Amino acid sequence: MTAALLLAALLATQAPTVRVELDPAEITVGDPVTALVVVEGTAAEPVIGPWSTSWGEAEIAETGPVEPAGSGRWQQRLRLTAFRTGELTLPPPEVVADGVSLTAEPVILTIRSVLPPDEENPAPRPPAPPVPLPTPAAFWWLLAALTAFTLAGVALLAERERQRRREVRPRPAVPPLAELLAALAPLGGGASEAGHTALSLALRRYLGRRLDFPAAESSTSEIGRWLATQRLGRDLARTTVQLLRDCDQVKFARRPATAAELASRLVLAREVAGEIEASLQPPAEPAAPQEAA
Repeated sequence: MTAALLLAALLATQAPTVRVELDPAEITVGDPVTALVVVEGTAAEPVIGPWSTSWGEAEIAETGPVEPAGSGRWQQRLRLTAFRTGELTLPPPEVVADGVSLTAEPVILTIRSVLPPDEENPAPRPPAPPVPLPTPAAFWWLLAALTAFTLAGVALLAERERQRRREVRPRPAVPPLAELLAALAPLGGGASEAGHTALSLALRRYLGRRLDFPAAESSTSEIGRWLATQRLGRDLARTTVQLLRDCDQVKFARRPATAAELASRLVLAREVAGEIEASLQPPAEPAAPQEAA
């Protein structure tokens, strides 16, 4: 109890003081430094600051709390850094202890350059010469694999192109008469109306191919006029047109027709086609006379 009273009396007789300690006092550009603000001679917690983001030309990275450091001693720790070379003077901090403003001695922080002393403004060095790099084995394996895949793709495309050409190769055309006879063959046993329709289409296709005109898209009258211009007999042309008209009666006018009528008209269509083939054959050349022995 007596010692505490003596300490309080001693502090009351001493005026508070403040000082700033740097650790270290000399740094290189951008290095951290610890600043310790020490207040002595006061029992009450002093007011230090307030601080902003800088202390003079130094930047404040971290500000610690004001904390006791022994009897009548208080301190605050700050972390600083600076980016200008040379000597930086840190101004005295604002400190109030026991209602009295205290002033510390300015401290000097020395910042060295990271460059050697004789290279404050170094000239740019010439670029280094190119250094050949070894080609790794993985590159050649990758190149070989890509080449193999490329060749395989080219071969596959070539094979597909050959298949496509084989598929689209036109088949040899069936002669008109053979095509007509093949189309008429299955019509004898079917329905009469459908048979007459198929007969008309097959005969028109035959006439168009054999006489080289659009018979399938022409009317029966137009076909008759075209046949009249060909080197066919008048009776053959008339019979052909009449056969087409009979089919039109069944196909368009819905005239009833028996299976026997269909069978007879199928026979007539074959006969008409045979006569047209005979009429269109080139005339035979006369035989050369034999010389007398």
